[in-house]
Amino acid sequence: MAAFLAKQMLGDQMKELQNITGGGKDEEGDGEKKELTEDGQDPEVAEALRQQEEARKEKHRKMEEEREKVRSTIRDKYGLKKKEKEQPQEDQQQEVDEDGVRSLTREKKPPPGIGEEEEEEEGPLDELWKMFSEKFPSIAEKFSNK
Repeated sequence: MAAFLAKQMLGDQMKELQNITGGGKDEEGDGEKKELTEDGQDPEVAEALRQQEEARKEKHRKMEEEREKVRSTIRDKYGLKKKEKEQPQEDQQQEVDEDGVRSLTREKKPPPGIGEEEEEEEGPLDELWKMFSEKFPSIAEKFSNK
């Protein structure tokens, strides 16, 4: 216990004394400067981080492959179809102007059935109004003027 307390109280001072007398190792590796990467990291640390990232990506790739196997067995079991991604190239093709230039700001065509003037079909109220105006023309004139 006494050694622990002595080390806690005098630990830093002892390291400094050892470095001054040459008994301890310098923190910079005996006076040599280490080369750093562009990020300011030690090359060994940068390499270790790169390897960890590669291992993580490989792990996630394997997990996704396993998930896809499970998904495919479920699709096969229940007869489901795999959702296919739409190809945006076909849907968003640019039209060519008269000059042969593709226009991104062209006037969009409305979907079929929108913007077209259609004849209004007579509904039940229209039929009722016709019958009323035939039987009571004087009253119908008063309401149609308003």
